[in-house]
Amino acid sequence: MDFLGRNGALIEAARRDFHSFYATASPEDVGLMNALVIIHAVFLRGVNTPRENLTPIIRDVLERTCDATERVFTDLRENVRSCPSFQSLPLADQMRIARLVFNVHPTWLVDGGTPGGPSEG
Repeated sequence: MDFLGRNGALIEAARRDFHSFYATASPEDVGLMNALVIIHAVFLRGVNTPRENLTPIIRDVLERTCDATERVFTDLRENVRSCPSFQSLPLADQMRIARLVFNVHPTWLVDGGTPGGPSEG
C-alpha cells in the first residue's frame, strides 16, 4: 500500500473511532484532526524505530527528524485540544481522543523493554 493509501486508512479509522468529533467538526477542525492522526503515526514510527544497528550518522538524522516531528505533533495536538469542535465534545469523548492520539507511547515502554531496542519478554 502506498503512503497516501495508508494515510487514507488512518483517516478512515479516525473517523470511525472519533465519530462524535467528525460528525460536528468544522472543516478547519477536521483538517487539524486529520493532520494530528497522521503525524501521530509518523512520530510513533520514529520513536519505535530501533537504533542499536544504526550508524551514528543515520542515528543522528533519525533523532533530528523525530525532534522536528515531535514539535509538529505538539503544535497540532494543542491546536486540536483548543479547537471549538473538540471543546464542545462531552468530556468522555475528549478523554478518549486524548488517550488515543494526544500521547505517543514508545513500544519499549508499553512492552517493558529497553529504549531503542526490542522488548524482552
